[in-house]
Amino acid sequence: MLQNVLDGDMRRDDFTAELWKEESPKQKETQASVKSFGKLVSVTLVDRSAEGGKRSYRYRLEFEKNTLLQRFVFDEQNKLAVSSTRTSNNPQTHMRKLRCHHELVEVGKAGEGSVYKCRLAEQRCTTRTLRVP
Repeated sequence: MLQNVLDGDMRRDDFTAELWKEESPKQKETQASVKSFGKLVSVTLVDRSAEGGKRSYRYRLEFEKNTLLQRFVFDEQNKLAVSSTRTSNNPQTHMRKLRCHHELVEVGKAGEGSVYKCRLAEQRCTTRTLRVP
């Protein structure tokens, strides 16, 4: 199904009627968003459960420019009933988006979030600091 999203070829038969009604109009937007993350690097199953005939799977999807936590819930007919996405709060992921691949150092707090600095910021890295909520 993830490959279908990447290809812009989502199939009605893979979804419950309710979820298809919600997701179908957003196919092009979803495809563009996922493609903006770059090449898919890895897919890791991090959790699975079953309850009331529904099966839930949570995956860590690592792309070149972002990391997502994706949750899929399938109904009794093996149709996707729920799909939710969270972006990673991993500061290294955020720094990669800024083209910094060096070691990070936590330098403080901002509200409930943290502020990180590239270890080489003073020497040669153009990325100075990053606030992660």
